[in-house]
Amino acid sequence: IRRNTFDNLLVSNLATLKNASPNLIPPRGLFYECNTSTSTDRYDFFVNGAIHPVQGKPDPNSFGPAGNVFSYAGVAPDRDFSNSGTVRYHYHALGINEEPLDYSGLMLRAEPNANACEQKYCAPPCTSEGRQTGTIPYNLHRDTFLVALAAYQTAVQNNDTLTANAKRANAAYHQWRMDDIATASLSTILSDTVSALSSDTLIEWMTRQRSIGAHYELAGYYYGRGSLSAALDVLDELPNLFDLTTAEAEDAGIFADLLTGMDGQNVYDLSQGMIDDLEVWADGPDGYTKAIAQNILTLYGRDFPPLPDLGEEERPAAPETSKVADVKTPSFRVYPNPVRGQATFEATGPGQGKMLSLRLTNMTGDVVRQMESTMPKPTIDTQGLPGGIYFYEIRNERNAVSRGKLIIQK
Repeated sequence: IRRNTFDNLLVSNLATLKNASPNLIPPRGLFYECNTSTSTDRYDFFVNGAIHPVQGKPDPNSFGPAGNVFSYAGVAPDRDFSNSGTVRYHYHALGINEEPLDYSGLMLRAEPNANACEQKYCAPPCTSEGRQTGTIPYNLHRDTFLVALAAYQTAVQNNDTLTANAKRANAAYHQWRMDDIATASLSTILSDTVSALSSDTLIEWMTRQRSIGAHYELAGYYYGRGSLSAALDVLDELPNLFDLTTAEAEDAGIFADLLTGMDGQNVYDLSQGMIDDLEVWADGPDGYTKAIAQNILTLYGRDFPPLPDLGEEERPAAPETSKVADVKTPSFRVYPNPVRGQATFEATGPGQGKMLSLRLTNMTGDVVRQMESTMPKPTIDTQGLPGGIYFYEIRNERNAVSRGKLIIQK
């Protein structure tokens, strides 16, 4: 989570559940870098789960300062960084508001040099910003990573703590670079609307992301292309590739049931039995299946407002949510989707009402089409827009909102 400004929030950064695999060598997990909090009511950082055990900017030999700026405006205790575990936090000794003063679960390390917080992430492709993509740099960092990892393991066997720590940090840096190259390469491939998309290349870079989430995405990709068996094979392989908890292994099995149940059905016209199953999973244990089930049910009018976990004393009561049969928020379908010209929007769920406005945005959040209409089946012209994924937002006469994706082909 990098280069964000959080202003006047109850919690600027909230991380719950498992966002790291700290027992891997080197460990993997969530970093906070170069974020700024201002006028926070309670916590700048609240972590009730797992994040990367070292918070800072990776470099070839160690870690530099994280570069986060604290508001110093929350409520004690632990207003700056409340962490349920233990992490090592690197900060710039002379940086303004960069040292956490009121915290728990941190081991502080002051660093003499600042984190420049340079811009690394941009609208793809990002090669003009100096961000590396492609197989050659990925393989260079992979080879160096493997050498450093082998050296670390040898140092551990020889009880050479100093060398082990240095090689562990070096391996972590090159692993971080591999992840960054894989993410940038995948983003560049998906944003290329001119060249023919090679499914083998896409699958290769999805696999190179080397995370549980990336493999779920890969399973979804296979399923979307009509290969349920390939999707199930990816899910079956998860326990062999990652150190899954019992809950994570069960979640992978439930997600396999979700894909199997939806196979052959239209997501906009699911059977009542499938909707009932989604209701159970959407209200079940936290995990990937729950998130996907909730995402699908929003097409049928369900709403799932976030509920931050700030401990039992501060946790607000969960809002009551109605089942699909009781909802009054309209759901819309858009066709054809993918589209090459005119796209038609039609209210399909209960409580339709009249559509008042429609807004279409691209992947970077820019509004590319906007219209007002009270027609029962309004259309929007996509001519002149580049091919890719777009997002629509519809408001009806009761100010209810329906959102979804529109894919434009060229």
